[in-house]
Amino acid sequence: SSLKITSSNPNVRFTDTDASGGYGVVGVNGTSGSLVLRSDDGNALSGTFMGFEVDSGEKMRLTSDGKLGIGITAPSTAMHIRNTDDPVTITLQNSDSNTPTSSGGEILFKGTKANGDPILFGGVGGRRRNQASDVTGYLALYRQNGDGSNASQEALRIGHDGEAIFSNLGSSPSNSVGGISVRTVPSDLPTYIVTSS
Repeated sequence: SSLKITSSNPNVRFTDTDASGGYGVVGVNGTSGSLVLRSDDGNALSGTFMGFEVDSGEKMRLTSDGKLGIGITAPSTAMHIRNTDDPVTITLQNSDSNTPTSSGGEILFKGTKANGDPILFGGVGGRRRNQASDVTGYLALYRQNGDGSNASQEALRIGHDGEAIFSNLGSSPSNSVGGISVRTVPSDLPTYIVTSS
């Protein structure tokens, strides 16, 4: 059997008589047909949250200030994960095995301009090498192009063999970066390989 609610604004409202005007709603958002969960929909209370319980215990919570906690009921940051895994791991996996070039995952760090547009500061990524049949990969750090845009540029690559390659440090054949001596290989490319410290 099933429960069907049909209207221009279908929803189910749950009112807590122990709370002063607090209620939750499961409904559809406007004309998009999208499911929406609302906690304290009338904004009558403070400090409300949306909790997700599994096997008689809360496993995830979204707080009223927009913080998401997994394994913790009082997240201190935008996303806060706590469990007994050692180490606690987050996995980003590209599911397309036919993507040959630089497939993988990455995390981008952005800010916001005065006009509200996003601006890229940097990022980190783990990617497959450029061969379609290659199962090796590399770790890369990305930086902003320096033009205030969202375009990124690879600054450092650590290959599967442990080789560290700095990119676009300058045009001279040797540079010193943080006490690390680097050299260009080959000389016609703006790429630098660590040789000593």
